[in-house]
Amino acid sequence: MTSNLSSDAAEAKSKVELVRRDALPLYAEVPEYVEKSIEETANPTILEAVKSFRKEGCKVVQAANAVVSRCEKFINTGIAHSYGNYMNAVEYLHEEKNALPRLGAVTGGLLFGYIISFRKGFIKRSLYAITCGTIAASICYPDDAKLYANKSLHSSKKYATIGYHFLNGVTKDLGGFELPTYPLKLLNSDTQGTAKKDDKTN
Repeated sequence: MTSNLSSDAAEAKSKVELVRRDALPLYAEVPEYVEKSIEETANPTILEAVKSFRKEGCKVVQAANAVVSRCEKFINTGIAHSYGNYMNAVEYLHEEKNALPRLGAVTGGLLFGYIISFRKGFIKRSLYAITCGTIAASICYPDDAKLYANKSLHSSKKYATIGYHFLNGVTKDLGGFELPTYPLKLLNSDTQGTAKKDDKTN
């Protein structure tokens, strides 16, 4: 077995052609460039169908864009006219000489609040009517509404400060602990200022 393997290896070596280094080519052989045309395998009817479908789709998209632009223009025009009419009505109600239209607007606000809460209880009906009437009155009398809003806000802050100090005194006397400092320093200064004025008057 070993002799047969060695003889086969010797024959294989003899078959190998030895090449010298100086006989090797400097550049590799460039493969030949062969042009081949790509045969169209697609069905021309399918291509025509796809082409017509794309054209019709583009037309539909253009028509939809035109309709959307017209709708946007119509809506914007309506909003502009409505806002202009609203501002004209508000300016009309702001005039001092239009006392009856102001009274009618406030009454209409009260009735509107009563109508939308017609099936609710008496308290909710009253609350809705007062709220809608207050909104209408604030539109008709903006300066007075601003003045009364500031007064009510100041009064609520003042009474909140008084209540907080009262609660702090109760907890200090009964529980033996003191609440943290009230965060609204301006209110404290306002209450202190009013207290100083009362002391001066006394």
